[in-house]
Order: sequence, then C-alpha cells, then structure tokens
Amino acid sequence: MRVGEWMSTDLVRVRASDRIGNAILAMDRHAVRHVLVFDHERCVGVLSDRDLLEATGWSLQRARSAPLGEPAVRDLMSATLETAAQDDELEGACRRMLERRIGCLPVLDERGQAIGMLTESDALRAFRHAHKSDALSAMLNPPLSHVMSREIELLDVQTPVAQALEFARRGGARHLCVGYDGWFVGLVSDRDLRQCVGRGDGERRKLGDIMVTEVVSLAPTASLSQAVETLAMYRFSAIPVIEARKLEGLVTTSNVLARLALYLESSAPIDASDASARS
Repeated sequence: MRVGEWMSTDLVRVRASDRIGNAILAMDRHAVRHVLVFDHERCVGVLSDRDLLEATGWSLQRARSAPLGEPAVRDLMSATLETAAQDDELEGACRRMLERRIGCLPVLDERGQAIGMLTESDALRAFRHAHKSDALSAMLNPPLSHVMSREIELLDVQTPVAQALEFARRGGARHLCVGYDGWFVGLVSDRDLRQCVGRGDGERRKLGDIMVTEVVSLAPTASLSQAVETLAMYRFSAIPVIEARKLEGLVTTSNVLARLALYLESSAPIDASDASARS
C-alpha cells in the first residue's frame, strides 16, 4: 500500500498571516480537524483543532478579545512540519504518525507542492479495505484483548480539568478514563479538556462536569475490525473495553495504526483499486 492510494486530496488551506478566527471558520465550513498553512506558495505547517481549542475555546469572540490582539495562524501552528510522499509505503507513514504522536501527514510532490494529506481516518479506511481483502488474517484482526492499551489510569471525577490536561500532555494521552470509587464512569477527550481550558474554565470545572457518561464500549473478545467499524461510524478515536462493568483497557486509532503497520510489514501489498472492487 502506498500513501498516494489513501491520502485525502480535498485540502483546506490557510495563510500563515491569517488570524486564527479565519482558521476556525475554515475548519467549521469544511468539517476538518487539520488545515495546511501556507506562506505564499510554500506549505510551512499544519494547524490542528487542538491548537485552536486550547487557545480560544473555539470562540471567535474570545479569540478576537485576546490582550495582545487576535493571534495569527503562524503563532499556533506546529513548529515542525512532518511530511510524506505519495510513493511512500503506508506502513512507514503509519509508524511515523505513531512515533511523532501526530494525526496527519501532509503529502508533497517532487517540487515540494502539497498534493494531499494522510490522516488517521484515511488509515482506518485502508484497514477496512485490507480486512475485506484478507478477512481471515489473525494478525490483522485479533481480539481486542491482544491489542488494546491496558495500563489505563482512572482519574477521579473531582480532578480539575487543567490538572487533567497536564496529565494528558505528560503521557501523550488523547483520552482519559474517569472513575468514581474505582469504577469506570466516563470518558474525556483531550479536545474536551483543551476547549474547557481555552474558555478559561480549566481550574473551575472538574472531569465529572465534562465527561461523556453514555459511552459506546466493546468486550475484550470483540475483534479489531469491529472496533474499526465503530470508530469510523461514530468518528471516535477511542473505545473503552469493558467486561462485567470493569474497565479492561482502551482501544484507540493508534492501536489500529500499529496493527495495520505490523500487518503491512509482514504481508504482500494490497492494491487500493483491487480492494475497492471487492468492497
């Protein structure tokens, strides 16, 4: 599998000199979580919704009332631009996203021009096609008990949001599991945490105030392909794994990318057009 077979080509662009309010509007209009940042004709960075949430709480009014004026896109965008080429192997691109803890890779051509973007959602799509082409693969589709993240700390419902965000940053976690008296009671994403902090409520609000309590979960015996279908259907990036009302682990898009990369490393390449024809 090559990056060019799976990358998204409908790119949303902003200028480095644009105010961040323009980036919020662009993300809202196109329903995306990342935009490419350009300085004239050169791609110089990526701006994510996480960057904007923490800076503004996704509020145009708050963004424009900042003490020093509304920041420019260049002030918030990722300082290091990680890119891929369309002929790169998908396996290597997945591993880079995992190692760098990033959700996308801009794809550049030989002239350095942006022609696409590979996102975690694109990798999930590739996994689904691979599974349809090799449905009996035990390596590609193990039970969740074999691939889920097990070392999950339950944070108390009374934990302040700002403290929880620092915890998430230290561990590189995108989701935090919330507990009460040792029992799992809810899930909070780092996006929720950043939005709360961006609105100035990080010290006042507790995890119990913002957690999702009606959580979609799966059993440890469920297959990874079942998890991928659930992630894609709800546009989630994590699903708690529950047995007998007890939290056993968390399956995330990172777990899927890692398993897809392992499978591609040990298997013959699957052509995207062939996989599409079988779907």
